[in-house]
Amino acid sequence: MAGGLTAAGLGLDLLSLDLPPELAARVSDIHNQLEAVFQSVRELSHEFHPDAGVRFGFAQALSMSAII
Repeated sequence: MAGGLTAAGLGLDLLSLDLPPELAARVSDIHNQLEAVFQSVRELSHEFHPDAGVRFGFAQALSMSAII
């Protein structure tokens, strides 16, 4: 899902380069809304899948990262 949101944002950026300034400003507003959605998805993802430090404890997370 994140890849799709990123691609949509990049598409909006490219589109705004080809538009007159007044339309580019509207596309920029849509891009900002998309960024807010992307941030919400990141936060939800973190709530459902916390990092290893939260799941296993800091010491075990360090040892796991040393193995990788």
